[in-house]
Amino acid sequence: MKYILAVLLLLSSLVQAQSTTDNLITSSGWTGQTYSGNIGGANPVTVLGCCTGYGAYLDTSPTNGGITFSYSSRTVSQAIAINQALSGTGIQLSGYTYSWQYLNQDYNGGTLTGNINLKSNTGSTLGSWNYSMPTTTDWTTMSGTQNFSSNYALANVSNLNVSFTGRDNRFWGGFYGPRVRNIDVRLNYTNDPCADPLSSSSCPGYAAALLTQQCSISALYDPSCPNYATAYLTQQCSINALYSSSCPGYAAAYYTQQCSLNALYDSGCPGYAAAYKTQQCNLNGLYATDCPNYNEAYAKKNILGIGSTTTTTTTSTTTVSTTEPTVQVRSDGKVDASSVPLVSDSNVNSVITSTTTSAAPSATAAVPLVSTTPQQGVQNANLQTSTQTAAPASNSRQEAPASGNTRSAETKTDSKANQQQMKANATEKAKEEMKKASTAPTMEAQIATQGVVLGMMSFVPGFDSYQTATIVDINALRLQRLYGKDVVENRFVNRRLFGGSDRIHQEMVEQQYQLGR
Repeated sequence: MKYILAVLLLLSSLVQAQSTTDNLITSSGWTGQTYSGNIGGANPVTVLGCCTGYGAYLDTSPTNGGITFSYSSRTVSQAIAINQALSGTGIQLSGYTYSWQYLNQDYNGGTLTGNINLKSNTGSTLGSWNYSMPTTTDWTTMSGTQNFSSNYALANVSNLNVSFTGRDNRFWGGFYGPRVRNIDVRLNYTNDPCADPLSSSSCPGYAAALLTQQCSISALYDPSCPNYATAYLTQQCSINALYSSSCPGYAAAYYTQQCSLNALYDSGCPGYAAAYKTQQCNLNGLYATDCPNYNEAYAKKNILGIGSTTTTTTTSTTTVSTTEPTVQVRSDGKVDASSVPLVSDSNVNSVITSTTTSAAPSATAAVPLVSTTPQQGVQNANLQTSTQTAAPASNSRQEAPASGNTRSAETKTDSKANQQQMKANATEKAKEEMKKASTAPTMEAQIATQGVVLGMMSFVPGFDSYQTATIVDINALRLQRLYGKDVVENRFVNRRLFGGSDRIHQEMVEQQYQLGR
């Protein structure tokens, strides 16, 4: 029951009661009369006199005004402009109501008819209704309601025409014929609740009407709205000019973005000068005197002379390859003393033991003494170690004699001489650095130079041989050379001859400590 009531209430909300206009007849709207005047509803004969007039007389009195016909037939009509009388949306014309009084008797007898017709917006007749008013004995009221065959929208209609035709059948001169007064015609209409589909979600076309309405308010309402793509682009561009290259202000926004990511993007970027200087200082500390790393770079290049002043922020690992020294054994089974290294590092050993066979006056070997930890100061420097001038080729070193002791003695004597020369070169280098320190432009440069001097003063050639010296097993090499195969360790061979005893002894040990239980 509740469901049925709800449906009825819904239907009743969609259907409105019929409405009626006011009287649409005006006293001045008639046409076709031969005479007119405001005589207050009186008989025109009393005003005009006997035998005066023909056709029809119109009394324009607002009360009891009407039409009186004479001996000649006449039609008096009035056209009602419907679209001036009614306006609005959803109006449907359903019919009209009518009412008037007529007199057709004795001295006012004759023929009297009426007609009401509806015209379309193109001028065609949509409906026509005739009214016959026969002889009466007094004023008689004629009224009623006429419904149209179908409802008509205001846009489809134009006029409602009302007319009366009469004639005095006795043909007297003057206005003695039939009379009509108090004429009242009203239109009936209803409001179509779905004339505006948006009036209810149950109206046909509601979804389409809602979409049209919302799209007219904002094209971003739905992707199917006209101009949605343009409106969406405008919205996104207003949020972020970088949304699309077609956005207004895209070029300026892109430039600002790139400058914020990297001030070096363009010379017009804010902070470009500072960023460029920082970049150049990182590449070369000597780019400007106010570079943060200028003093360090200056010391490395002009004081230490240890390479490029270019710095980098990339951490790298330097791997130095070393080769284990190889001891050579001569054909007589003895070790070649010249193949025995002074130090274990093959790179250093190749430098300090190198001799020249050139006729040049001298040769220089570089011994790296620079610390790999810059934060602890410069503790070492490259020392240019000059070796003794080589003897002529005819006096070059010959193959060692059979005696190993003699060859070893000669090697030790040469190594000691080289070490003394390296120490002397370090001392000379220290003196030169002290002279440079006295003319250093900054305190940092003086401190760096002092660290170099201290490192040279404490330099001891061949010091690492105490830690990395290689003791060659001469006897093992000699036996290997003699037998042509590796020496076998025989100290534990004897145990294998008493395998049974070893097994019993192991069992006793396991029983004593209960191993495995």
